[in-house]
Amino acid sequence: MNNIELDKDKKHVIIKGSGMYNEDELSTFINEYKSKMASIDTSQYSLILDTKSLKTSHQDKLPMMKKIMKMYFETPFLKRYYIKPDSRIASNQMKRITEDELCQSLQFIASYDAL
Repeated sequence: MNNIELDKDKKHVIIKGSGMYNEDELSTFINEYKSKMASIDTSQYSLILDTKSLKTSHQDKLPMMKKIMKMYFETPFLKRYYIKPDSRIASNQMKRITEDELCQSLQFIASYDAL
């Protein structure tokens, strides 16, 4: 499940991914993301992808997850940060769905304290 938090003071969009996803949750998340991003000037915000609690997803969900990752990179954020999953398998899965050129725009951090 994904959760979107807007920290308007720090100018952060924090997206926390945890557990496993089903298709309905992913579709709902896409709509919520588009709605919230339309309410702010994303070029003034940094994106923080926190996937620390993310679990390995079923293979059939990977195309939708890839679409979501592409959506993050098409949004004009000031900066993009990534906190990788604790699970090594989930981390490898995220590497597979994130294309190399997209990874280059991410700054990997261990936690929010690194900001």
